[in-house]
Amino acid sequence: MDKKVAVIVVNYNGMKYMPDLFNSLKLTKYPADLWKLVFVDNNSSDESLNYAKEKMPFAKFIENKKNLGYTGGNNCGTNWAIENNYDYVLILNQDVIVTPDWLNILVETMENHPEIACLQPKIMLHPETNKINTAGNKINYLGFGYSTLNGVIDVGQIIFKEINYCSGACVITRVKLIEKIGLFDDEMFFDLEDLDLGWKTQILGYKNAINPDAIIYHKYKFGGSGKRMYYTERNRLIIFYKYYKTTTKILILPMMIIVEFALLAFSLKNKWLKYKLQSYLYFLNPKNWPYLKKSRQKIQSMRTVSDIDMIKKFAPIIDFQEINNPVLKYIGNPIMTIYYNLIKLIIKC
Repeated sequence: MDKKVAVIVVNYNGMKYMPDLFNSLKLTKYPADLWKLVFVDNNSSDESLNYAKEKMPFAKFIENKKNLGYTGGNNCGTNWAIENNYDYVLILNQDVIVTPDWLNILVETMENHPEIACLQPKIMLHPETNKINTAGNKINYLGFGYSTLNGVIDVGQIIFKEINYCSGACVITRVKLIEKIGLFDDEMFFDLEDLDLGWKTQILGYKNAINPDAIIYHKYKFGGSGKRMYYTERNRLIIFYKYYKTTTKILILPMMIIVEFALLAFSLKNKWLKYKLQSYLYFLNPKNWPYLKKSRQKIQSMRTVSDIDMIKKFAPIIDFQEINNPVLKYIGNPIMTIYYNLIKLIIKC
């Protein structure tokens, strides 16, 4: 195997993660001359950049003068990989620990399956290393994304299979494909950028997959904040606008409105209402519409898969283990399922 891989790690004040990350990367069995760590620093204020230079001197370092977010940082690293003729780009979180064979397995799988656009390993939790972080992510037809089997004990239930989208914590993709369709959307900054990539690859006729033979560990902590609420909700609405045809959006709109009222109530309860409202204000700013229109036009001009075929792949419910909400479980999910089954009968293209 002679494929060159750029392993991109975007760092922002990640000093506490660096020792475990670097120690595990050094044990990677993939030929040392065929992979390179591309360390992108988003203007960190801690010692993580200096530490990385000391411990991983052979890496390529890109030092941004401001925080470009997860999307902008990874796009910087990807541009470098394209310019230097790499075959694959692998996006890796700063808060993970890899296993020795992880990269060999991922590259070999991509080489054997040219239909796959994006591939992720089995991602386990850390320090609860017997529990799954994600067995592949699902897209709800309203634009929500969630990981599957999060927090569930691993008993070998994950198989090599197609999934809706790969976790941004670790995903490998082809440079030639990225040259054609792009990687992450810079506008998103962070959150749901991986969902956006997964929807984009599928709507263009490619597949996303998980291979559980490759394993990494993720120091994942579920939690919310007002700032995250803003980016999550704004990005979800951007994705909804970009990918669905106008007729599909109109058909889904009644369910969207119901869910929006529920989210407003949820935001009010958690004191995040102003951030949720800011996600709406983004679309009222005329400065943002040239980007929105251009992004939508580009996707629609390249798409090869119909909305109905996409929706059939998506989930009718939100089934994320860390959200133990009886209102969602007993009211929200049943209503979304009924509406999902209804629109599947109506949407024809």
